[in-house]
Amino acid sequence: MRSTMVHINDFVSSSNQCLYFDENDYLRMDAHWNEEDARLVSYQQIPLFTGLTKYSELSTEHIRVLIDFVFGFYDDLTELEKTNESNPVTQMFHFVILALANKITLETGAKVECMRITRIDKKKITFLLSSYMDMAFDLPSNNSKKFKVVVNRDKTT
Repeated sequence: MRSTMVHINDFVSSSNQCLYFDENDYLRMDAHWNEEDARLVSYQQIPLFTGLTKYSELSTEHIRVLIDFVFGFYDDLTELEKTNESNPVTQMFHFVILALANKITLETGAKVECMRITRIDKKKITFLLSSYMDMAFDLPSNNSKKFKVVVNRDKTT
């Protein structure tokens, strides 16, 4: 089961926000991951995004740039609008953050458990990630050798 906790420190708007994404959020994102996105299509005039119309085609660098773009729209929202899950800008903001966590997982195999996003100013955003890798190995069974348990009931001492 996938889940990610995101803490946002925004020094530009002097606000802090904590978001929690669970498996249902990931499933909603998965449904659109390989589909053409209208917003990405509208960014085709930007050289960085030329020819990229699906989130699955983006690199982590592209998604970080999108997070920067969306912060600009997100700044215009009131605190109430930022917490409204049906607000299109809030949905877009949450989607690109979750897309970054998903892309990192797909590229590295590490599941992003926690992410801290700090926007220091309008030109500098830092990301601190905590992730883990599920390292289950399929080792061959050692059932070919029978173990014999010997119990010594003689008490000589």
